[in-house]
Amino acid sequence: MRQVHFEVYNDGSGRSQPWRLRLVAANGEPVASGGEGFSSKANADRSVKRIIELVQGEGPPIIEVGD
Repeated sequence: MRQVHFEVYNDGSGRSQPWRLRLVAANGEPVASGGEGFSSKANADRSVKRIIELVQGEGPPIIEVGD
């Protein structure tokens, strides 16, 4: 059985920040992605680790936007 997981990948764009991240559900479908690119895989990995740290604690607040 698959598990929820993060993926760090190079989008192949050739841009200066080609590294991306996404959260993938157990069914294999992406459910969230980072809104920005990263200049290196190490930076993207650090971002994933920071997200995990935040969620393991109290987590960030949920802020409702719009209606």
